[in-house]
Order: sequence, then C-alpha cells, then structure tokens
Amino acid sequence: MDAKKAYLVAYNGACMLGWAYCGAMGCVAAATNLSMSAFVPGVWTALSVVQLSACLEIAHSACGIVRSPIMTTFMQVFSRVWVILIMILAPEVRPTWYAGMMALSWSLVEVPRYAFYVANLVGAGGVKSTPYPLFWLRYSLFAVLYPTGITGELLTMYDGLFQNSLRNSMVGFLLPFLMKAVFATYVPASPFMYMHMVSQRGKQMKARFAPAPPPPKGVVFPEDGEGGRTTTITGRKIFQAALLATGDKEAAERVMKGNFRFGYQRHIMKLVRRSCETPEAAIDSAKAGIKYIYDNFEFADPATSKIQKFMEEVNTNKKTFATAVVKGEPSSASQPYKIPFDGSWHPATPNPPAVELTGMQIKQQVSKWVDKSIIEKDAGKAIDWTVDYFADGGKADDIYMVMIGA
Repeated sequence: MDAKKAYLVAYNGACMLGWAYCGAMGCVAAATNLSMSAFVPGVWTALSVVQLSACLEIAHSACGIVRSPIMTTFMQVFSRVWVILIMILAPEVRPTWYAGMMALSWSLVEVPRYAFYVANLVGAGGVKSTPYPLFWLRYSLFAVLYPTGITGELLTMYDGLFQNSLRNSMVGFLLPFLMKAVFATYVPASPFMYMHMVSQRGKQMKARFAPAPPPPKGVVFPEDGEGGRTTTITGRKIFQAALLATGDKEAAERVMKGNFRFGYQRHIMKLVRRSCETPEAAIDSAKAGIKYIYDNFEFADPATSKIQKFMEEVNTNKKTFATAVVKGEPSSASQPYKIPFDGSWHPATPNPPAVELTGMQIKQQVSKWVDKSIIEKDAGKAIDWTVDYFADGGKADDIYMVMIGA
C-alpha cells in the first residue's frame, strides 16, 4: 500500500469512526432526555471537529488525490461548514429538534459513505467488490436523509438569524446578508445535489449488476495491481522508462505524480525536448519505451484465453498475416464518398454526427487537420486520394486494405 492510499484509509477510517461516535452518543443523549433537542449538545465538540475536518476533502479533490468533482465536493462541504459556523456564533440554535435532525441525518449518511471508501481502498476496488449491504446503504440512504438534513440546515440557519449572540458577534453586521445569500443558493443547489446522487445511484447500480465482460483476446494491457488493465498507469510507466533513458530522472519521477490523464502533454513535450538533444537520446528513449511495452504487455489466446507475455507469443507464434473479405449489401455501383463530421466529438455525445462532408469539403477539413498536426501528411494524402478515386467513378470492388495496429 503506497503512502497516498495509506493516508486515504486513515482519513476515511477516522471520519467513519468520528461520525459513528456522533451518531451513537447523540442518540444516547436524545434518548436520555426524550428529545432530539439534546442530540447536538450531547456531541457538539466531536460533531464540530469531524465536520470541519471535511474541509480536507476539498483539498483532496483540488490536488487530484481523489477523482471527485471539486465543485460538487465544495458544495457538499461548504453548506455543512457554514451551519457549524452559525452554531458556533449562535449556540442557542444547538438545543433544537431541527439541529438534532440535521446532525442525525449527517451521521447516518456519513458512516456508510466513509465505510464504503475504506472498503474500496483496502479491498480489490470497484463497485462489485464492495459488500452489497454497504453498497446499497451508500447509494440509497440519501433518498431520505438528504431532504431531512437539508431541512435541518435551513431551519438552523433561519433560527440563527434571530439570535442576538450572532448579531453581536464581530461579523454580526455581515452574517445576515451572507446567510440570505446562502439561503438563495439552496434553491438551485439542493435539487442539483439530490439529482447528482440519483444519477450516481443509477450508474453504480448498473455497473454493479452489469454482466461480466468477455474474456480478453489478443494483445492486452498489463494488470495495474488494482484488478484492472488501465491505460493510464501503463502510459505513465512507458513515459517514465523513456525519460529515464534520456537521463532525466527528475522528469521521470514527475510522470508518476499528478493527473496524467489530462496532463500528459507536458510529459510528451519534455520527452521530445530531451530526445532532440542528441541522436543517442532519441534512439535510447524510443528503445526504452518499446522495451517496456514488449516486456510488460500480454497476449490472451483467443481460443483458450490463456494469458502470457507478449514477447512469448511473438517468439512462438509463426502464423502469417490474415486476409479478410468485407462484402457490402448495397449496389456495387459507384457511391459518393462521405465522412460524418460535426466539428468535434465528446464522450457525452457519442452518437454519430448528422452532418456529412463530401468532395472538397473533406479535402478542406483534412488540410486543416494536417496544418494543425492532428493527422500526418501521408494520412491526409491518402484521404485526398480516396476522395478523388470515388469522384472519378471508382468503386469499392477489389480494394485491399492493410490494417496495422489497432
């Protein structure tokens, strides 16, 4: 277990225990006094400490330690920290039933949430490896506890507006205005947060009960040590090996830090610069990166699903290249060459675009791609040739295509 994971296990475990203590002792206080008004006073110190410590989660998200969206995390944490601040400045609002309802809702939501995180960190990871009761609680309790918690927060803040202790505090002249502004943010923010959890529940339930993927076939990425075969971890290690071959140990260490998925460009630039320093650096870095691929990628036999090192397959498989014949259903008459294109692509809109480019439109777009180095010049020439071929009456008969790589 690396240092980051150990820290997250300790942090989430401590928060889980803290909220469990708040929930248990708060319920004892409420039961002893036969009133929810006794809940917050019974656990005030622990409640304020454990909730204020959640500010670290904003830093976790901002620094990339966890993958949670920073805006969603900020909204979740800020609303509660704000209420804690109100209760510090206006202690009269603590012994109320709505403050008790709020604190109990927080406790009941947070204990399974942090337990879920701990289970993911110490277990195999992934939604399918988490014990189902814990998984269900994590993605179901919010349906009731979010509304009760938000209601308690609003009533607690509203009560604080009328407390002299708050008005007489050092920032009392400013707080009423700020509180009204926060009230206003609850109107759009509360439905947003609730629907975010509804969406998350749907996604996680779908992932939990999704059928097992088919066994791997052909060349596969190496295992990442967490039950998967992620491209990100493999990409980091390839770049690290290439940079080490140039002698830049500092750059090689940086590759393994930060958000690689959205920041790999700077590592490419560093590798290109280092490789341009000498011919030997260019050759050595290329060899090192390719060697890592050969040594670590694997091959899954399509017939038996047996997995072995890629190099072992290359050294033992003496089969030749294969030829495939693709037969289309439409007429063999010449067809206009078209490319679906709408200017961009994004995972949120994966459907094929409705706009189709033809003729000179294709050539103009290809020219822009080549000028911006989006595609190579020879790839652009190949597309231009294809446009001219079909424009001159060419047909798809007797065309041979060579597929190299993916």
